[in-house]
Amino acid sequence: MKDSEQLIADYLDNALSAADEAELNAWLKADAANMQRFTEAVMFEQQIRTAAQAKAQQQAASGFDQKAAPTKSRWLAWRPLTAAAAGIMFGMFCTSVVFGFVVQQQIKTQTLFSEGFEQTDMPLDRGVPRRMEVWAGDLQAIDGTQGDVQPLEGRRMVMLPPVEKRQFSYAFRFMDMAKLPPIGATGTRQIEVTAQFYGAAEGVQNRFQIRLAAFAEDAIGAREIWVRGNLDEQSLLHVAKTVKVPKAAHGWTTVRSIIDVPAGAKVVLVSLAAGGAENEEPKVAHYLDDVQVRLITHEAPLP
Repeated sequence: MKDSEQLIADYLDNALSAADEAELNAWLKADAANMQRFTEAVMFEQQIRTAAQAKAQQQAASGFDQKAAPTKSRWLAWRPLTAAAAGIMFGMFCTSVVFGFVVQQQIKTQTLFSEGFEQTDMPLDRGVPRRMEVWAGDLQAIDGTQGDVQPLEGRRMVMLPPVEKRQFSYAFRFMDMAKLPPIGATGTRQIEVTAQFYGAAEGVQNRFQIRLAAFAEDAIGAREIWVRGNLDEQSLLHVAKTVKVPKAAHGWTTVRSIIDVPAGAKVVLVSLAAGGAENEEPKVAHYLDDVQVRLITHEAPLP
């Protein structure tokens, strides 16, 4: 069993195994302080990388010949850092102003919704949604155990059945950014999505995916871009997290992804997908449960 700091470091390096994902998720759920520690580590890493990139760009503009900073996280090797040690590290990058901002910044978290699919009359639309805050896609409601698959929590879950001529089956949901609480001029915010997937067939390598896209358009306009447009060029921001599960693994798998909410974003589309890791894998059903969506707000306190 890995310690929590190593799990966080592996998460930041995108190096978690399926077993590590489950272990990290259990640790996060065990105590609110654990979630706070995780959030602080993620923010610290982002600010460190931003500082390193800014320094590299500054040196490049000045004509210095310097190797690019490594993309993998190694900052957590020195954790837990004292404020003085952290200040020294930032000083190495000539970013003491950034350090002061990070130390004083307030990090707040808020659960936007926690979905266990327990509502018996929950509306489930087909295809990519045309309206806000409703689940849509290929998903089918399942009450109780399906074969040897039991809901992760509660009595219900949803199935993502195989679709002919498509590698993935999908569950979608539009989130209305107008409903988010306001933030100050110096604030930033992120949306974090965690979902539990299950691949029921043994001997099949599964691939689970979370994609998050922010749009300046409303739901109808965003849907048009997702279906027919150029997502990377026409959306404000698009991120994806994919996990391949070994054939020997069997059970629920945790996948987590996070997106910065750009200024001007009206909606964020959450896309949850499951399918075979390769096209030649047999078409099998997958399951989805316990979807958690959190708002993470970072804002400097008022003087």
